[in-house]
Parts: sequence; C-alpha cells; structure tokens
Amino acid sequence: MIMISKKHISISILLILCLITGLLAFKAKHPIEIVGFAYKNDIIRITQFDIDLQKVVVDSLNKDSDNVCNFYKEFSYYKFGKKSNLKITIDSANYRLLDTTIQFSNKTMFPVVSFENPSKTKFKRKFFIMDKADKEYIER
Repeated sequence: MIMISKKHISISILLILCLITGLLAFKAKHPIEIVGFAYKNDIIRITQFDIDLQKVVVDSLNKDSDNVCNFYKEFSYYKFGKKSNLKITIDSANYRLLDTTIQFSNKTMFPVVSFENPSKTKFKRKFFIMDKADKEYIER
C-alpha cells in the first residue's frame, strides 16, 4: 500500500491553488487601448492597484508642425468584481499635467481611452473614454 505523507498532500494542495489562481487571473484579464496625441517625451502611465500596467513615452516619429505626436498602445487590465479602477497620469518635463482615476463597470467590454490634441485644447490635457462594443463606436 502506498503511504502519502503530509508533505506530499501539502505540495499537491499548493500546486492546485497556484493553478486555480492562474486561471482566475487569466480570466480577469481584458484588453484596453490608449490612443491620441501628446507632446514629444510626455510620459503617460496607466496603473492598477499601484502596479504599472503601461508606461508610454511619446516619441517624435509622427510629429506635426505644432510638435504634437500621435501614439497608440494596446495592453491588458484586470477586472475583479463589479468595477475596475485605473489611474492615469501624464508627466511632461517632471510636471504632472494629469492625475486622475477612471472606473470601468463590468459592462465595459473593450475600452478605449483617447487623448485629445493638447495644442487644440489650449494645452490642457483632456481625454474621453469609449467602448468598442458600443454600437455607436466607429472604427476608422
């Protein structure tokens, strides 16, 4: 007869818990896009639970005559419970220009955060949020 020790049972339970946690984290992962305009070397940081999900340093590859650059980034965030909070900050030359928290409900399927052109908004940093799953969303 095979004797199973407490050590083997403990290791088996730990492995099962790790597998379940990994599956739950994978299921909670959802895509998000950030797009828009910013000045060269602006740093856009998206965090959740004080963990950096995405840090975008705007480069000058697509610069216009006003020194405004466009950018696009796709990454994932985590949904737990009914609402998910993401913190958005924009730093430019060590000055924090935007520091806000946005909240997505569990009905938001494919969020897009779009930053407006700062030269057209009198250098204020403005953004809006939309959902690709919304029937009014038009992809160009």
